Amino acid sequence: MARLRLTDRKTEKPLFENPSFLFRQPYPVAATSANYVDIENAAIEAMARPFARSLVTTILEGF
Repeated sequence: MARLRLTDRKTEKPLFENPSFLFRQPYPVAATSANYVDIENAAIEAMARPFARSLVTTILEGF
């Protein structure tokens, strides 16, 4: 869950706000806990683009 806030830089008025933005995306993980740390960076990279896409869509639908 993330708190979103898009603010006008000149007036500092909020243009868009969502205090509980929820993003879910399935991601396969290995069954052993020893492998979790090894794939952390790959998991972040794999989720960053879909998260950003969902974030932009949510903001644009709010206008």
